[in-house]
Amino acid sequence: MAAGPAEKVSVCRASVRPDFRGCRHTGALRSAFTEYARTHEAASIRRCWSTWNAVCTFLFTAELITANPMPMVGRPKQPKALPKSLPADAVTALLAAVSAEPPRPRATDWLERDRALIITGLLAGLRADEMLRANIGDVRRAGYGAVIQVRGKGDKDRRIPIEAVLVDVLDHYLDSRAARFPGATKRRSPTGGLAAWPASAPLFVGGDGQRITRRTDAYGGLCRRWSTPAAASPGGRPAAAAPLH
Repeated sequence: MAAGPAEKVSVCRASVRPDFRGCRHTGALRSAFTEYARTHEAASIRRCWSTWNAVCTFLFTAELITANPMPMVGRPKQPKALPKSLPADAVTALLAAVSAEPPRPRATDWLERDRALIITGLLAGLRADEMLRANIGDVRRAGYGAVIQVRGKGDKDRRIPIEAVLVDVLDHYLDSRAARFPGATKRRSPTGGLAAWPASAPLFVGGDGQRITRRTDAYGGLCRRWSTPAAASPGGRPAAAAPLH
């Protein structure tokens, strides 16, 4: 007959050495992990620590030890992963592609919008979600060009300076958008571009004039359309601060 939970705990309690039930084993565990670390990689040490932590948590929950010693045992920190960016040759190919007329234009093409979306991702290093959520009022002109304020991961706001050449690309796109949707602008502006639109209007819209979504015109899809599959960065993040010549 298989033992029940109570019998298993009793067997486990009998198996735990008396000197392991107190806090005196912390030093021994530290020494053991120090020795283990000399011949193992950081990832292996973290996995080993997690296993021991799970065991000690169970023993503490079952009242077989007085405390879990693992928080007192050091382990390597998980390195922060940097966002993956596009290689230089992919950026060059992508910029060349969006600067040329498509060989087989379609009725639904909107070249000015596609170029602005892709070049904004390349120059500002924005995630796809940040670009899709951005409003026109988030782009504020400055002496050197402009600053775009976006809300990124964890709902954290960040401000990214952008070059004047990108502002010109955005202005050109917004002028083409005003021609497509003349009733959406706030007023006639002698300069056009950013100044002609309400601050709350989405920065990028689809062919219906509504804010684009990941299901319609997300950055990765446009990259795959205009370039090779290598141009679509994993995680939807384009190259950061790519130069535009």
